[in-house]
Amino acid sequence: MSAPRRRRKPSTEELQALEANLRERRWQDALVLLGTGIAARQLREGIYAVVAGRRIDVLRALLEAGFDPDRGTYALEAAAAAGWEEGVQLLLERGADPARGSVSCPPLFAAIARGHDDVAAVLVRGGAPLALRGQPLLVAAAHGGLTRTVEAMLARGADADSCGDVRRLRVGPTAVVTTTEVLYANAPAVVVAAGEGHQDVLDHLLAAGADLGAHDDIGMTALAAARRGGHEGIAARLVRAHAGPRATFSPGEGLFAAIDRGDLDAVTRGLATGVAVDTTDGRSASRGRTPLLAAVVRDWPALASLLLAAGAEPDRRDGDERKHLGELGGMPRPVDFTREEWLWRRGYTPLMVAALLGRSECARVLLDRGASVDLLDHVGYSPLMLASGNGHGDIVAALLAAGADPNLRGYQRDTAFHCAAGDLHTGIARQLLSAGANPNARNRSGDSALDIARLVRDDELIALLENATVSGRRGPNRD
Repeated sequence: MSAPRRRRKPSTEELQALEANLRERRWQDALVLLGTGIAARQLREGIYAVVAGRRIDVLRALLEAGFDPDRGTYALEAAAAAGWEEGVQLLLERGADPARGSVSCPPLFAAIARGHDDVAAVLVRGGAPLALRGQPLLVAAAHGGLTRTVEAMLARGADADSCGDVRRLRVGPTAVVTTTEVLYANAPAVVVAAGEGHQDVLDHLLAAGADLGAHDDIGMTALAAARRGGHEGIAARLVRAHAGPRATFSPGEGLFAAIDRGDLDAVTRGLATGVAVDTTDGRSASRGRTPLLAAVVRDWPALASLLLAAGAEPDRRDGDERKHLGELGGMPRPVDFTREEWLWRRGYTPLMVAALLGRSECARVLLDRGASVDLLDHVGYSPLMLASGNGHGDIVAALLAAGADPNLRGYQRDTAFHCAAGDLHTGIARQLLSAGANPNARNRSGDSALDIARLVRDDELIALLENATVSGRRGPNRD
């Protein structure tokens, strides 16, 4: 075999030209430039265009020219996210580190999150770590029905009884993946596979010795999960396989499972069996929620209406009994609601949840049934404050029409006006002014909404508030 060709360091102009040719997908020009003998060790952004274009010839030429996929780029992660099996295989063959990736999305998770079974299996066989921040990726692969990946993981020695959380994923066009609400809490892979109806994955797990009696945080076994998901064929097979003593839900668990999937008929049947309409959820990820709260979280207005008609209390708070948590402070966000457990301990009513998450139809259902508009959560926010701070103008309008007080103060003496100003919601500030909000009201720190607008440097909002203040709509308020 002939010795590899020596490469020379490219000039700045040559490196810029190579990057530009790759970014603009002038593949032939890039290959010609590489053919002049320049090294590609300093290549950065251009590799992502190669991955997007799935040009194996260009990738091979770059690697031969000294491109290092582990130096300054996430080439392997990008190829995994794109589902480019040939590119992933070549990068691994040339020594790419299968563990190298961004903190939240290494190559294996990038492939699993997008359902790229063959690519994920290649990465597993290539030595990719089988866990992410302590969470076994076997559970995620089981949730996605990635049969080849699960098989490869088990062959590498993954524990068939691995347990982990499964969250709903929001997958971006790049390698970015964010998570939302918890779907399974500390669930064994066998429970997740059964609940999602993935028979082939389930077969591999059982062949590897998975415990059919294992359960998640609410005691749900594989058989109960299969029944919850409506996978009767899998449930029948599990019964024949002696699926363990906890084969069914309790009535309360069944009611919340029906709410999770928006099943009106099943909820009606559950209530008919005598389950209390204001029972509370026992699952760790949502402990304390009533059925009405759960329906609002899932944005099921028809279910909310059904539960209210059945006698649900419209102002029933979550199951936490703590009061005054004003020291926690900070306007909550919808994404926080799904990520931070303490937010579910704030004493929310269903209307507060609707205002926070922007559930407009649910808010209207609750208001029609007499939900209180001026209650405060344990931190000191009213529904109007939550809607104003999160930019939900339609809910702000509905609350004001129902009589919400625009000058109600929280524990820190903030009003809805402060909340709108602090988050640059000029349109909502106009709504509040029209409803009689006091632009001169000051909070416990002595700040008015105008002071806050100046702090965040929103010129439009500053002009609006200066005009309102000068007009003397209401007098100074420093109490």
